[in-house]
Amino acid sequence: MKKPVYLLLAVLFFIYGCGGGSGFDAQKEIAGGEKIAQFSAKDIAKKARKYGFKENDFYGMRAYRITYTTHDESGKAVKASGVIVIPTEDGVSAEKKEQLEVIKHNGFAMVIDCHGTIFANKEAPSVYMAESKEPEGTGIIFSAYAGFITLIPDYIGFGESKEHYHPYLLKKSSSKSVKDFINAAVDFANKNMIELTPNRDMYITGYSQGGYVALASLGRMESSLSYNINMAVPMDGPYLLEPFGRALVKAKSFKAPSFVAYIAYAYAKTYGKDIKSLIKEPYASRLDLLFSGNYTREEIDQNLTYTLQGENGLLSDELVEDYSTSWFRLKLLKNSAIETSSYLTPIKLIHCKGDDIVPYEMATSTKKLLNLAGSKVDLITLEDKIGSQPLSHTECALPAYIYTAKMFLKSRVELLGY
Repeated sequence: MKKPVYLLLAVLFFIYGCGGGSGFDAQKEIAGGEKIAQFSAKDIAKKARKYGFKENDFYGMRAYRITYTTHDESGKAVKASGVIVIPTEDGVSAEKKEQLEVIKHNGFAMVIDCHGTIFANKEAPSVYMAESKEPEGTGIIFSAYAGFITLIPDYIGFGESKEHYHPYLLKKSSSKSVKDFINAAVDFANKNMIELTPNRDMYITGYSQGGYVALASLGRMESSLSYNINMAVPMDGPYLLEPFGRALVKAKSFKAPSFVAYIAYAYAKTYGKDIKSLIKEPYASRLDLLFSGNYTREEIDQNLTYTLQGENGLLSDELVEDYSTSWFRLKLLKNSAIETSSYLTPIKLIHCKGDDIVPYEMATSTKKLLNLAGSKVDLITLEDKIGSQPLSHTECALPAYIYTAKMFLKSRVELLGY
């Protein structure tokens, strides 16, 4: 939409006073949720500069924790939690206030952000946002910068469901928890007079594990949600788990043994197998404690070994020698993030060539398979787009998120006009 039409929408809003957002702003009581954080545009601007934004003009933001029911891998009901982040007028410039009024009048579009791998419960979005004293997280990028409502599920195993083990890189429960959280967040918006777009327009993304969860969730979302999914942007995710497992059993060492043990632990718990069939002692006996939600990745890595094979290696001799015929390989194949049928949603895979955890080849292979199935998929090599030297898995995350937010904002303007 061109600027004169944009301004006309703003004028019409002020004349007729339409839109549900102002009703929410005036509410003192919140239905179905708990406010856990609130930051002004000035607070956001200070943090955003550290994030790498050159822009200085942002919306404020408020974060709410909501709980909902989902199901684990065995089908058992689990009470889970997540965060919904909403742009606000708190401390905004006149220009940003005008833009936000137009968004409220026409309805918010949503971004579902599936977070990357965490180990400690204190790192869960709803926990961290409640305890942090300054703005953090992707709410800054999608809500405070781009004017979306951001939905961030904690996943099973964190937040409200911290007593449950985390089903790491398991497709069924991961995708179901995302779908169920979206429904709960839309219900929260309806109860609290937060105006969404008429078609419930949404975008989905995530980094690392979140990239896997985003792609794993897309098929379920397309088949069971009556919302309009405009774009999916999985970033640096291990979408094809079996090749990832095959590479691990051939490798001498790995820089993140916590990730390897996390997969083994979750799969052994889910499928009722002995963890010693995958992980050697003395490490196998430590995993219940290490994955209790009380330890960070760095602390867990210190209690494991970076060596994967041999007498002092992390992986069992049985797994290394018989991987091709193991139960573990079959379950990795089952939990691939990719659907065999084509997706309706345009998919943009973002990956860094310098990724030292999830190799770039993961993205190229995923693109080929998705294209063969008839899906519309593009692969974006981030270093080429931003003019950077090769970026590691950790270094890639922030610029990937910022690039994604700008793509979503451009798409919203093209599709919705604001």
